[in-house]
Amino acid sequence: MGSTPFACRSGRNFDDLSWEDLEDTLLGRMLSLIAGSKASNERRYELIKMSKENPDKVLALAEDAIGLREELLAAVNEEGR
Repeated sequence: MGSTPFACRSGRNFDDLSWEDLEDTLLGRMLSLIAGSKASNERRYELIKMSKENPDKVLALAEDAIGLREELLAAVNEEGR
């Protein structure tokens, strides 16, 4: 989940992007899902920073937010029977 496609498309560096720049992008929607509807701007910016520094963690948080982890565990446990 790199920032390169968005940064290139917008002509701006990922570090310079604000929440307003990202909120209508796929990344912004994913971060909104993770943060929750009542998240503060501070939390949103924390997630933007995390998406750059630790994208795997952001993906794990997104998977958890949609319940994917439980579905995958259930499927693995079912196969093991």
